[in-house]
Amino acid sequence: MKTILKINKGVFYATLALMLTFYGGPVGLIVLGFVQIVSAFFLTAHLYTQSNKAKKYLTIYWILVIIETLILFLTFKYRFAVIDFETSCVIVLVTPLIVATYFFIILTKLIKEYENINKPYASL
Repeated sequence: MKTILKINKGVFYATLALMLTFYGGPVGLIVLGFVQIVSAFFLTAHLYTQSNKAKKYLTIYWILVIIETLILFLTFKYRFAVIDFETSCVIVLVTPLIVATYFFIILTKLIKEYENINKPYASL
């Protein structure tokens, strides 16, 4: 589980650094999205039934992913015609970053909870 956190942390911070460049940000978001979706599938498979907190956090995450996907789909479908180009770029770059930040936060919380649950008790 700590490996998942380390990978996500590295890719997350690398994406934040790449957001400073025009072309690096979207590429970083694609890689970050892939890593986080794979991590979310793993967490959903392993922690969804073990904890009510994990169930709540992951349900909210998947709802956000669906909403984000719909927003991006509609933005690209209408070819930025409904709103101006700058607003479209902000939507395309900011919504995935918000969802990625939420996932990074819940991943940290869930792994801490998982480690506390599975810690062996020391006997005196």
